[in-house]
This record gives sequence, structure tokens and C-alpha cells, in this order.
Amino acid sequence: MPTEYLVKKEELQKLNIPIQLIWGKKDKLMLQEHKKFYFDNLPKENTEIIEPKDFGHCPFIDNNKKLVDLILKFMRKNF
Repeated sequence: MPTEYLVKKEELQKLNIPIQLIWGKKDKLMLQEHKKFYFDNLPKENTEIIEPKDFGHCPFIDNNKKLVDLILKFMRKNF
């Protein structure tokens, strides 16, 4: 399924809130074209993109402590 069916790039580009995108380098389920779509279209000025090398598709199962630490750090910094 093309990414455009999920969300339009114009919708992503209009986001005006702090965004944290965590994309595991070991993710075998999400297509690289989807990653590129989000990386290219999320607003650079308010988006933090993290690609942990030890995360797969389900870090909340495989690496939950590190995931929670990343989210809490982002929340403390932005809210």
C-alpha cells in the first residue's frame, strides 16, 4: 500500500507540534519507501527523528526500557 493512502504529505507538512519519530533500523515490516516519505515530509524544524540500531518493529516489546527513556526525554524537553 503506498504511503499516500495513509496520510497526505501536505497533512504532515502542516503539523506544528513537537514530533518524535522513532524508526528502528531492524524493522523488517515497514517499507523503506514509507520511512523516506515520513523523513521527507515531516517539518524539519519541529521533528526529532531517531533510528535506534537495536530497535525492530516492536520496541515496546523488545526494548521497552530504552523506548520509554527516549520518549520521556523528548517529553521533558518539549512539554
